[in-house]
Amino acid sequence: MFAERREEALSVIHPGWDRYIEDIPSAPIIWLSIEVPMMVHEVVIVGTGPAGLMTAEQSAARGLNTLVLEKRKRVTDSLMGELVTDKALKMLRVKPTSEYVGNKFTAIVGESLDTGANIVVDRSLLGNSYLLDEDRCQELMRDRALSDGAEFRFESRVSSVIEENNAIRGVKYNKTQSARAGLTVGADGSFSRVSATAGFTHPKWLLSYGYRYKLANCKDVDPGTAYFYVGKDVGLGYLWLYPRSESEVNLGIGRVPSSVENWNKLMPMREVLNKYMREHEETSNAKIVGVNGGVVPCAGIIPRFSDAGVALCGNSAGQVSSIVGGGVTTCLHAGRMLATHAKRMADESDYSKKSVKEYEKEYRTSKLAYNITQTGKGMYAVARYSMFNDPISAAEIVLDELDARTLNELIQGTAGVSTYMNLFSNFLPMVMRIGMGYLKAIAVSGP
Repeated sequence: MFAERREEALSVIHPGWDRYIEDIPSAPIIWLSIEVPMMVHEVVIVGTGPAGLMTAEQSAARGLNTLVLEKRKRVTDSLMGELVTDKALKMLRVKPTSEYVGNKFTAIVGESLDTGANIVVDRSLLGNSYLLDEDRCQELMRDRALSDGAEFRFESRVSSVIEENNAIRGVKYNKTQSARAGLTVGADGSFSRVSATAGFTHPKWLLSYGYRYKLANCKDVDPGTAYFYVGKDVGLGYLWLYPRSESEVNLGIGRVPSSVENWNKLMPMREVLNKYMREHEETSNAKIVGVNGGVVPCAGIIPRFSDAGVALCGNSAGQVSSIVGGGVTTCLHAGRMLATHAKRMADESDYSKKSVKEYEKEYRTSKLAYNITQTGKGMYAVARYSMFNDPISAAEIVLDELDARTLNELIQGTAGVSTYMNLFSNFLPMVMRIGMGYLKAIAVSGP
C-alpha cells in the first residue's frame, strides 16, 4: 500500500526527484507531503532576458526541474539586444536565413549628427552582422524550455532571496509567495533584486539607459547599412538606426550619465529620437509601431557573482561588453555555461559556495570575459573623462582622423604594437588632444 502511494506522490513531482528519496523506502507518506514540495525545483531563474532564457532552455534540456519568474506579463516585454554576429546565431541554434533573423548588414557607419564626419566599416572588416528579430528569439528560447518541462510564472515580482544557514534557498515574490530551489539564478537585470538581497556589490557601477522606437512607413532606407550616431544632443552614448527593410527601421538611443549636472543639460532621450525623425527624410513620415527601453551595465564584470546556492547571470553580473554593445552573445554564453554547472550541482547535490563558484571561475577565464573587462575599464575612463571634458569633441576627432581598420582593432581589442606605433606617429595631435583632457580628469577626480 505504501509503495503504491509513494509512486502516486512521485508522479506529481519532477521525475528526477526520486533520486533524493529512493534510499528511504520506509519513510511515512506524511514526510513526502511536507518535505518534498519545499525543494521541488532544482533551479529557479529570475528574469527572462537573453541570459535568463538561455539558462532556462539549457537547464530544462539537461533534465533539471526549472522554474522561471518574470515580473512582466510576457517574455517579449523585456528589451533584448539586436545587432549580433555569427557567434550569437550559433548559440541560439538558428540559421541566418531563418525567421529569427530580421536583416543582414554589409556595412556599419559611425557618423556625427553635428558635422557629418564619419567612418565606414565595410564587410571586409565587419564580417557577418545580423539584426535579430528579438521577439521571435525570446519566444523560441521560452518554447524550447517549456517543451523540456520548465515552468514560467509571469507577473511574478521578486522582492528578495530566501537565506537559510548561510546559503540562498530560493526567492520570495508577489509579497506572499515563495519558490525554493537548490540553485537560485539572478538574471533580473541591472537593478537585480537577487543581487541586492543576496549581498553582492557593484563598485564603479555605470549604467547606460536605452530607449527604442520600432518604425514603419519609412522611405528609401538602405537595408544593408546600420548606423551609429554621436552628437551634442545624444550625450555620452550613441543613437542607432538599424534597418529591418527599405521601409522599417529600429531607431534607438543609449546614454550614460557622467554626472547629474551633465545629464540634466541634455535633451530628453525621447525628444532626441523625435528630432532625428523630423530632420531626416527617410523617417519624417514614419509611424511608431513599438516602444521599448532598458538599462545596461557598462563597467564590466562585478567583483563576485556567485555564492552558496546563488549565481548571477547576464546584466546583473555585468556580463556586457559596453563599448561594442555586445550584450546578447556574452549573456547567451553565460547562460549556457551556468546551465552546465547547474546540472553538475544537481547531480552532486552540492550547492555550496565552492561548488557554485566553479561557474564563476570558468566564466572569468573565457575570452569573452576578458573583452568585457577591458571594455569596462575603457568605459569607466570615458565616463570619468566626460565629467570634466566634452566627449563629443573627442568623438569628432576620432571620426575625422581615424581610419576604420584601426578603430575596429581598438574596439575589438586586437590592436598590436604596430597599430599603437602608427597612432603615436601619425595621429599624435589627436592623441594629445584627447590625452590632455583625460589627464585633467585624473588630476581632479583621482586615479
